[in-house]
Amino acid sequence: MVVTAYALAFGSLLLIGGRIGDYFGRKRALIAGLIGFALASAMAGLAQSFDVLVVARALQGAFGALLAPSRCRS
Repeated sequence: MVVTAYALAFGSLLLIGGRIGDYFGRKRALIAGLIGFALASAMAGLAQSFDVLVVARALQGAFGALLAPSRCRS
C-alpha cells in the first residue's frame, strides 16, 4: 500500500511535473521539488500512524514527479 501510493502519485503526475517545469523554469521546479520531497520525507519519518505514512509517501511521489523532468540536461 505504501509503495502503491508513491507509484500512483509519481506516475499520474509526471506529465504535469514536466509542464510545471516548462512553465516556471526547470531550476525553480527542481528547487520546489527538492524542498517538497524533503518535507514529505520528514513527515514520513515522523509518522505516528499508517494513514499519515501513506499520505507522506503520496506526497513524495508528487514531488518526485516534479523532480524527475526538472533535472539538468547538458
